[in-house]
Amino acid sequence: MNALMKIAQLALLLLICSLGSVLADVKPPGIVIDGLDTYYNYGSKAASDFWLKDSALGNIGLEDKFAVIEQKFGRMLGFEIMSVVPVSASLVRVYILMKYEKGPAFLVFDCYKPNANWIISRLDCDTKAELIIPQRLLLDGRK
Repeated sequence: MNALMKIAQLALLLLICSLGSVLADVKPPGIVIDGLDTYYNYGSKAASDFWLKDSALGNIGLEDKFAVIEQKFGRMLGFEIMSVVPVSASLVRVYILMKYEKGPAFLVFDCYKPNANWIISRLDCDTKAELIIPQRLLLDGRK
């Protein structure tokens, strides 16, 4: 193999590695994190209002879902970002593990950016991970 071919292969390898690193460092849109902080500090109603503010989702019963989770698992202690999936420049899917005193709950957000601001176009939560989190993420923790 000539030197030029080796250099081209090395450059391609470096490009692939750097793309993987960029995708691994994708942060969730602020609307997700700010809403989780709102939940922690002010409760589920405030978070629901925050997340759904400019959304077409309307009343999706989110407060009721959180009330059931809180009755079962207690108070929210925090959260972990499980995965951030950039679907396109204007759509990002975010998977969250919410930590409660007696167990976890799982959330998925589709964040859509039609202009300068992000809005939530999908939000679902459940205590059963398999209903929210993709199987590949549950099996091997890949982000």
